[in-house]
Amino acid sequence: MSSCAGMFDSKTYLQTRENFYTAYKNGNYQLALNELDKIKYLRAKYNKQLYLLEKGRLLQLIGENEKSAKLLNEADELAEGWTNLKLRPASGIMGISDLKSLKNTQFGFSQITFEPRFLKYNSEHYERMMINYTKAISYINMSKKDETLVEAKRLLLLSQQLGDLNVIESNNKTYVKDPFPELFAGMIFEWNSDYSNAFVSYENAYKCYSENGTEKVYGIKTPEQLQIDLLRLAYKLGYNDKLEYYQNLFGKKYEQKNNSSELILFIEDGTIPSRSEETKYFIFDTISKSSIDNTVNGSGNKLFLPTYQNHYQERYISVNTYNTSLKPTTIRNNIHVVMITLNSRVEKERTNLIASFDNTLKTNYQRMLAARKEQEMVRARAYQTVQNTTQPKPMPSAKSKTENSVINKPKVYDNNPSNKQQISDSYFSKQPSNSKAIQDKQNKQSTSVLEQKSDTKTTLKADNKMTNQKNLGSNFSTSTSNNSYNNYSKPITNPHVDVRNWLSISAQVSYMRIPLQNEIDNNIIIKVAGKEINLNIKGTQGLQFKQVRIEN
Repeated sequence: MSSCAGMFDSKTYLQTRENFYTAYKNGNYQLALNELDKIKYLRAKYNKQLYLLEKGRLLQLIGENEKSAKLLNEADELAEGWTNLKLRPASGIMGISDLKSLKNTQFGFSQITFEPRFLKYNSEHYERMMINYTKAISYINMSKKDETLVEAKRLLLLSQQLGDLNVIESNNKTYVKDPFPELFAGMIFEWNSDYSNAFVSYENAYKCYSENGTEKVYGIKTPEQLQIDLLRLAYKLGYNDKLEYYQNLFGKKYEQKNNSSELILFIEDGTIPSRSEETKYFIFDTISKSSIDNTVNGSGNKLFLPTYQNHYQERYISVNTYNTSLKPTTIRNNIHVVMITLNSRVEKERTNLIASFDNTLKTNYQRMLAARKEQEMVRARAYQTVQNTTQPKPMPSAKSKTENSVINKPKVYDNNPSNKQQISDSYFSKQPSNSKAIQDKQNKQSTSVLEQKSDTKTTLKADNKMTNQKNLGSNFSTSTSNNSYNNYSKPITNPHVDVRNWLSISAQVSYMRIPLQNEIDNNIIIKVAGKEINLNIKGTQGLQFKQVRIEN
């Protein structure tokens, strides 16, 4: 895998991604498709789901709805294999317990065998929600009511599953249910003339909007159109008690209108934040015994952290029809969901990473000091051994002088270490050799002294090199050395951050219901930031849907 790192490097992906992302933001979807296929990193097997999501979305925007639905279905099947819908960490680093890891004793990190950017891509919870919505829009464009109804029901089931996981929390205590799936499903039920289920979905959506914390988490308010829909369906279904209840609750009386033709207009605006990577540099302060941010100098221990870049600025959008100006209602604020739900996780992961990083630097510093102390003790013992070896011993007695003169030969002491070997060799060369065994023992003793002297010189040299280091934290030389403390003084780093996310999702989805005149072309003008989009919709019996995307 390391051989592929250059081709699939996260920075390379970020740079290549920009061409595709810029084309998408500017509304040049065909160019975006071409640029998408150039990103080799996305064509890798572990990125298959993300590639299918991006391509399926772009195909929908250029009108290839059938191809789009096929690819999105394949991506949805891959998402279904996501065991228990567990959340993919925002950085892709923390919480990966089902993979084999390698314990790196040198750096102190438990590093993943494959870096997070090389792991199989799994959709975020908000991306899962948008898969079914996007597929449903493709089926609507093809007028396939049954398939659209299936996606609406799958969206409701997914919302329930995510609710059981408490994916999004208000004040970190109580789960706040997402009203978007219920509201969207209600529209699809109504399109299929299933007014009873449509009313239930509208009621559930209103309850979601009414819960405390919904606006804070999802960044949306209760649509006024939802109130009108509840009153209209309660009247249509003959639910008089419900009609009276909601009239009192909303403070408005239902006025019956005979609209045989109506348009539900979806307006998708902007792009969601893109995930990226920032680099922090830390050095270990031997005085304060903690790591300090050294970003300005750009040296020391390197830590990769996840971050998000927001590319969207909210704009006022109006819809003019029959000389009447109306404002669409936001029903899905993806940019708010991303920043609220993922930022809290990113910040938590950033905190955990920095804490782990800081602990590693402290641990390495302590291990380095212990290794240094051990090396000093080894050096001292080795030097003392040499000293003891060269000390003169008492002369043998007259009785045993002859028989022990060779075995118990005196050691000549010299304060100059460089002269020790010469003196020893000179002395031994004058001694008589009575037997081969005695001669072998002499050679063995001489070799032992040489080895001890060599070890002492090596230890002294290493000690001098260690003493000359000015920074005991992270700026030690990383060159190969026999000293064990060098293993703990090399600059450390963590794996690169996972910078992947589904970029072609719109920042916001707004909607409105527009009455149409039958059998004629109805002119609808969408105004945003000085631009105008003209739509000509022919009025037909019943509901119609129209999707419009507004570029950044």
